Amino acid sequence: MKILSAIILFLTLNQAHAHILLKDGGISGGGGNVISPTAPHHFQDPYDVQEEVISSKALLKRFIQAKHDLFLVNNMGQEDKRIYSVLFEDNSHGILESMIYVPLHIPVYEPCYDLEGKSYDGASVNAETHSVCVSAFNLALKVDKSEIAIQAAALILHELSEVAGLSDDDAIYLQNQLIKEYK
Repeated sequence: MKILSAIILFLTLNQAHAHILLKDGGISGGGGNVISPTAPHHFQDPYDVQEEVISSKALLKRFIQAKHDLFLVNNMGQEDKRIYSVLFEDNSHGILESMIYVPLHIPVYEPCYDLEGKSYDGASVNAETHSVCVSAFNLALKVDKSEIAIQAAALILHELSEVAGLSDDDAIYLQNQLIKEYK
């Protein structure tokens, strides 16, 4: 009985901690999926996909830097300005800091999971380590090799944007934006 009480207390505290992070613009605890991928033409080794996901961070960095430059010179539409202001103006939780300090977890043989245990291609779920997950396994099954870097970068952007404080809808908007610009 004491063990059960301890487990319930632990889960309650973790749920409360996740809620505080969400309130302060932290991790949403949700997941995301790739958007309109081209299906693979043949089997893809998830370990090769894992390497592609790692290398996609360079593409993401170029995208973010280009948007940051446009933001600084005030050369964005109202909707982009609203969204990117959340990502660039808060020095302690912004996207630039998230890209540096938030660990990327890339499982090879399983999907990513949200706080409710639902499977996704990517998730920003771990409130303790603030890690972002992108599943090499799911990408290997869903995305052709020619698009893995773009889809992975867009998915990482989606999850990091939620860590930085954006809603899921705004994160999807950015994910679509990156795919459109690089596809």
